[in-house]
Amino acid sequence: ATIGIELKTNPFLRADSPDLQKTIGLAGRDYVEVFAETRRLKDNF
Repeated sequence: ATIGIELKTNPFLRADSPDLQKTIGLAGRDYVEVFAETRRLKDNF
């Protein structure tokens, strides 16, 4: 995959995305918080 595709599809590279933040219930939160929650969700998938 190209970096462009990864930047569009990889949630770990999109922690600053308002859409992702809203989806996981952390709208407007810090990048690190969103990244950590994304990781926690992946670990418990």
